[in-house]
Amino acid sequence: MRHRLSGKKLGRPTQHRLLMLRGMVTSLVMNETLKTTEAKAYEARRMAEKVITLGKKGSLSHRRRAAAMLSSKEAVRKVFDELAERYEDRQGGYTRAYKLGKRKGDAADKAKKVTSRLSLVERTLAKELRSQGAYIASPKVLKWYCISCAIHFGILKIRSESSRRQRNRLR
Repeated sequence: MRHRLSGKKLGRPTQHRLLMLRGMVTSLVMNETLKTTEAKAYEARRMAEKVITLGKKGSLSHRRRAAAMLSSKEAVRKVFDELAERYEDRQGGYTRAYKLGKRKGDAADKAKKVTSRLSLVERTLAKELRSQGAYIASPKVLKWYCISCAIHFGILKIRSESSRRQRNRLR
């Protein structure tokens, strides 16, 4: 029985599966994107979320635990220097998966895993709104709020002759 056992076996022996996931998470951290099958992408997400959370904590023991999950020192540095700073306000959900359809040959479902990003403007606006007690439901709401504020204050201008196309492109 598989009671209280988490994760998928992915049709591989344990050591092969763990090494494969280590490589995938390292690649995801370094390149911030990864194309693979859906099942592997969701398993890599679990490990990547844990590594980034360790990076946010920042102590030496957390650095060593993250180094055990990643296969290069550069990836560990990037997690603790860049990604931890980028996601300091976010509590989970550091990656996103986009479905890419079926793979030719064996018709396996493909997915693209990407680290989530918010621009500097969106991050500073989110901090300011949270300090004033506002609740931000999702980054998409924040993005629309940023675009409307930029249009209102004249930072972002939409040309009048093709304003409809420009507005549709922003959506």
